[in-house]
Amino acid sequence: MGSEVEGKDKLILLLKKAQLFELNRFRTYSRNSAKVLNPEGKEVLLFLANSEKRHLELLKNEILKLKETDKIQLQEISKFKLKFVPGRKERKFNESIRSIMGDINILNLAVELEKQDTLFYENLLKQTSNKRCKKLFQFIKRQEAYHLEIIKTKLSDLKKISASLSAIADPRIMFFDTSQENNKK
Repeated sequence: MGSEVEGKDKLILLLKKAQLFELNRFRTYSRNSAKVLNPEGKEVLLFLANSEKRHLELLKNEILKLKETDKIQLQEISKFKLKFVPGRKERKFNESIRSIMGDINILNLAVELEKQDTLFYENLLKQTSNKRCKKLFQFIKRQEAYHLEIIKTKLSDLKKISASLSAIADPRIMFFDTSQENNKK
């Protein structure tokens, strides 16, 4: 019985580490969503905040179940249907290049955070031999990898918009690019 309690305590500790991690990500994305001016960038950050909040709730529920039954249940994973669906309307906005660059910087930060998230869960996977705990951490790790792809896609879109707006704001850029090509010939 002693080793079961030690195993249970270790699992609770790992789940609480993950819970604290998700809470910090939730706060970061919530805070940054208020700073982003671009509607699509804001939408991505709000999705991420909601997703991290759901991870937090999932971990909290698993801790409670583990304390009650001495097992990780994993029942909620099958109900976890969180998929990013961008706004259906064509979004138009007239923010300045500066506001888009601020949004790009915030999304760059989000990329770096999400890269760490998959590594964090990879590390937690190595710290447990419990199959159910491993399954839970693998599930969240896949979610974090999905978040990374969403952010990278939105970041790429914003960079394209920024480049287009830069060309419009300063027509010399278009001529500069053309003259560089002509110099190569």
